[in-house]
Amino acid sequence: MSFKYAALLPLRGGSKSIPHKNIKSFCGRPLCEWVLRAASQVPAIESIWVSTDSDPIERVVREVAPHVRIHRRPELLGGDLTTTEAVIVDWLERSRVETPFVITLQATSPQTTSEHLASAIAGFEAERADSLVTGVRTHRFFWRDDGRPLNYDPAARPMRQSWSGTFMENGAFYVSTREQLLAGAARLHGKISLFEMDPSCAIELDDSEDWIRLEAQFEKRHVS
Repeated sequence: MSFKYAALLPLRGGSKSIPHKNIKSFCGRPLCEWVLRAASQVPAIESIWVSTDSDPIERVVREVAPHVRIHRRPELLGGDLTTTEAVIVDWLERSRVETPFVITLQATSPQTTSEHLASAIAGFEAERADSLVTGVRTHRFFWRDDGRPLNYDPAARPMRQSWSGTFMENGAFYVSTREQLLAGAARLHGKISLFEMDPSCAIELDDSEDWIRLEAQFEKRHVS
């Protein structure tokens, strides 16, 4: 059985690391447009929403993606300490979205494609999961602050070709169950499905250096 999904893209106006980040031009388009375009090409996603507290963001979204619905979040959900879960629940409760599953998109991962979303949905349904997290495979060794290894045994250091590595969350998008979110669960809950993306999808746009690196990489691979 195939389900329908509602997608939410949280876009607050108060980004400090990169001013106006969510609508800043990235490879010739407002950053938020890339993931909105990807989601709009996935048949299983029956509605796409943007939650924002910003008039400029709302104007840009209405211009580049007129089919996307706008949810105006209250000012108290626009601060640095506001959780994504609080934004999602506010949207679910006040917009009365009834779709059983929610996809939370992230504008800071413009590498996300419609193929990624469709494949993730297919895997999520095949596994009968409750939620889904995206990530990339890394073959780096990690350590705790107290000097203990986190993901390998130094006495039996694995060879790269025989080691599957570690799955690292990349924050591209999440799938969650609406009922669990409204019950107070985090966006990842119950049986969690992992959707692995290409290592080129590891970068998130958190600062200016990330922006420069990803824009250069993106222009080579994605811009036609």
